[in-house]
Amino acid sequence: MDRLVLAIFTVRLVGGAYYNTFTGEVLPKDTALQMEAMRLVPWCAIEIADCNPHEPRRMDGSCNNLKYPSRGAQLTPYSRMLPPQYGADGGIRPAKSGNPLPNARALRVAIMSDGRAASSRFTNMVPNYNVFITGDITSVHDTANYVAVTTTCCLPGGRQDPRCLPIEVPPNDVHLRRTDIRCLNLTRAITYQRLGCVASSISPERINTAAPMLEMSIVYGHDGRGAAEGREYAGGRLRAELLKGREWPPTGAGFCVNNEPPRETRCHDSRTVL
Repeated sequence: MDRLVLAIFTVRLVGGAYYNTFTGEVLPKDTALQMEAMRLVPWCAIEIADCNPHEPRRMDGSCNNLKYPSRGAQLTPYSRMLPPQYGADGGIRPAKSGNPLPNARALRVAIMSDGRAASSRFTNMVPNYNVFITGDITSVHDTANYVAVTTTCCLPGGRQDPRCLPIEVPPNDVHLRRTDIRCLNLTRAITYQRLGCVASSISPERINTAAPMLEMSIVYGHDGRGAAEGREYAGGRLRAELLKGREWPPTGAGFCVNNEPPRETRCHDSRTVL
């Protein structure tokens, strides 16, 4: 099993019913314990305490549906409006014409402006707000995978690695043409099929460690444990550090990427799960 998967999330079984994360079916406890021994809990099976129709909303999204308590919970798949479309090997599908889709790097360079793009209509809050929403309802463990764990996709043999989906850099790339960078490391999403939760004959479905509701879990955490660790339990405040007269989120993140060193000197400890 991937190192990233083992490091992202650790759970202790505390009682309650076990549910198959992909199908939502109730699992016998013996089956769930076997999955735990195989290190497939909580990816393939989650434990949910009995629902109380009068309780407040749970942090992990469970029990929003009293008949199907796991629906909409953390680590369960999102519902799709349309079925997924992948290539023959589970990779990128071709265009309707049958030809390969345009190069992702070429599209990014052609469509997205770089540097300071002045606008009289939008402020920088627009992209920041979009990133905030994305971070609230999706998880970044796949990003952590290709940034820090599976970093070999551009090495010889990387394209044959089933975990990899590297991006080719065109030789006329306006930003990288004068460098020797001709490949950008990228991994495939971690799916229920890849971890053995369901048969590989089923179309791949990405695992998401965030709950699907927009409820500021990116600030407070995706589960009760994370929320408790992030609270100061005084005056309704979250934990913070005082530095030179200013309050900052606490440091100590298990995973950190400094985009602009040396100007970026802090990595904040988020209560969200990767």
